[in-house]
Amino acid sequence: MHPYIFQSSDKLSKKLASLANGGEEFSAKTVMSDFTMDVIATCGFGLESGAFSEDGDESSNEFRHQSAELLGLNKRGVGSVFRLLTILSFPALAKALKLTFLRPEPVAFFDELVRSSIRQRRRERAEGSGVRRNDLIDLALDALEKAPDLETVEDDQFEKDAQVRNSLRKELEESKPYLGTHIVMT
Repeated sequence: MHPYIFQSSDKLSKKLASLANGGEEFSAKTVMSDFTMDVIATCGFGLESGAFSEDGDESSNEFRHQSAELLGLNKRGVGSVFRLLTILSFPALAKALKLTFLRPEPVAFFDELVRSSIRQRRRERAEGSGVRRNDLIDLALDALEKAPDLETVEDDQFEKDAQVRNSLRKELEESKPYLGTHIVMT
């Protein structure tokens, strides 16, 4: 993932250089948010976020918009605070009212984003045409492909634990006379 972080860093450097050469004031928070968004989009989802696009139209950036919606950055207010306090203080009431910490629309957006990325990568891997990005999607696919059957792992671990317990029991049974002698002698 380092190459993608370095690419985002290069974009950040170019953006800062153009802002410095322009001589206008800018928000460092916004520029660093763009950098963070670009790193997350690239390393996490294998996407070009368009965070440092030259057109400057932030409203057309769906990834940025959905991220802000997910985090509640677009609609802060008394309602958000009330919702959070209800969820934390009265979880049963929050469940009955179906209140969630995360907004459902952006969750659905990112869910579909991840699912479509996984489908596309699987299709590309099956065709042998996929380029490996070594992002979180590739790592998740690797884990899914290499994961053994979980039931088998649990059974194997149970058998190993049983063998250890049986061997310890055998050792204790064999050492009982010595333990008795040791206790009497001391």
